[in-house]
Amino acid sequence: MKKKRGLKLAIFALGAYLTYQILWFLLMWPTMDDTGIIPLFGLPAVTHRLLIYTICPVVLSMISILVFPRVFAPLYLRLKSIGGKKYKNAYIGRKINIMTPTRWIGRGIMVFLLSMGISSTLMEIGILNPWAFIEPGRWAENAARYGVFIVYQMDVFFGAFCLVSFIVVGLWAIGWSFEDAGLIHYHLPENPMDEFFEVEPVHFRYKTWLTGYAGLSALFFYLGAVYFYVFIPHHLGSYNPADPFDVLRSRVTELFFMFTASLLTPIMLAPAYILYWLVGVNFLRKGLEQTRGITEQEFRKSLVDKTYDGPEK
Repeated sequence: MKKKRGLKLAIFALGAYLTYQILWFLLMWPTMDDTGIIPLFGLPAVTHRLLIYTICPVVLSMISILVFPRVFAPLYLRLKSIGGKKYKNAYIGRKINIMTPTRWIGRGIMVFLLSMGISSTLMEIGILNPWAFIEPGRWAENAARYGVFIVYQMDVFFGAFCLVSFIVVGLWAIGWSFEDAGLIHYHLPENPMDEFFEVEPVHFRYKTWLTGYAGLSALFFYLGAVYFYVFIPHHLGSYNPADPFDVLRSRVTELFFMFTASLLTPIMLAPAYILYWLVGVNFLRKGLEQTRGITEQEFRKSLVDKTYDGPEK
């Protein structure tokens, strides 16, 4: 039953992605000017957008979602105990339905938040030049309209997000793999009176780091966007001076798309996430002992029964 539901969701997700791509090309292709060169890779505008909006977030994500967990997840398992307690690894033999609406959409939104956090940080520290996403012939217009707030220009906003998205998908896939494989690590002291015992899912700390950075960086980015669109006056030369509502409409439209972009990320993630679901994560369980979870009743029994030796094996 779960496999059938997962298959139906996968078909729906793939259909949503194909619909998104078709609509994007139908709406955007007629407006694209292929005569200008985008400095980021020195490509014509159409080729640049095809690379940034399709190849990076879709094709490269399909590679990173498989490669990162297989290369860096085992490395993380070996290195996480350096300089601290010597944790032992095991896995809980439970079946997790990877392909559910909650996981697919929730994980897609987290990809969006971390992508925005990393891309905005790279632009703030000068590693990524926001002007490289804009055709030089439009630099003067955008300089007058955005100034130092150029990171909120739509080509820059979506371009930077898509450029780093495949790396972010790989980073998140490591945590997803730990969670979906049911990996835990534990530390059981020889003398429990001297120190605490620890049993914890492996993905908990890893995902906490990513979630914390994604949440804070995205929050600061969006606070800056609201400040720019609400309080900073735009240069009227880039609008129709005969229409007093032109500035307001443009601000509302851009801010709306900026805040709703997170809803498109699960759709862009669909091909890579379906591949992740089909391949599975059982490779992380190889060589590890299997255990099972402990119920609250069993734990409470251990609190009051001094002769209790643990759950039945």
